Amino acid sequence: MSALDTFEASCPRGTQVSAVHGLAAALVSVRAAHDRGPLIPIEFEPLPHTYSVNGEPTPGVTTILQEIEPPSPYFTDHHRDRGTFVHQACEFDDDGGVDDATLDPVIRPHLEAWRRFKKEHRVVVLAIELMVASLIHGFAGRFDRIIWFEGALWLIDLKSGQPSKLTAGPQTSAYQVGYLETFGLWIPNRAALWLKRDGTYAFTPHRDENDFTRFNQALVQLKGKA
Repeated sequence: MSALDTFEASCPRGTQVSAVHGLAAALVSVRAAHDRGPLIPIEFEPLPHTYSVNGEPTPGVTTILQEIEPPSPYFTDHHRDRGTFVHQACEFDDDGGVDDATLDPVIRPHLEAWRRFKKEHRVVVLAIELMVASLIHGFAGRFDRIIWFEGALWLIDLKSGQPSKLTAGPQTSAYQVGYLETFGLWIPNRAALWLKRDGTYAFTPHRDENDFTRFNQALVQLKGKA
């Protein structure tokens, strides 16, 4: 069953036609952007987590955000690894490849939160783990999902810990700008989704028009140190 068929079957009777038409249009737009391929050549080295754009070293979004809020001394390798494993589990689940019997009990509640969010809001995942960059501003990064949610396209970042009030909005605004430059499509809505360790979730839309200004100020500050 396709994403459209699954979505249509989950819609209340009488709303299917308009809802499916909206999703179909969104799906066509995203697929067309991705079929063209990225407009910017981006390379990523997992260790030591560095990006290059057009062969030039380029600061990553998460590095730039440290100019706004330095990493907490309480943020350990354990927290970092947990976040990585949660993201991997969610990605495998979206691809239909998670074996629940093999899941670490620490990771399972976060995955259940993601599943609950998708089920309760009839979410359709349109894109997973995308690298983006901005030649205009000079940054690169990777974000988690483009989804169809409540009748609209959303760019979301998944969080296994509580999102920072200082950096979560600037972070998604950077991905929004980067996606536009990289794929030529503007995603109008952005949010952070906190997948909590008790299996619940918190969805926080980001609507502050100054978010990208704050991000760009941090970028300029970082470049000034070079």
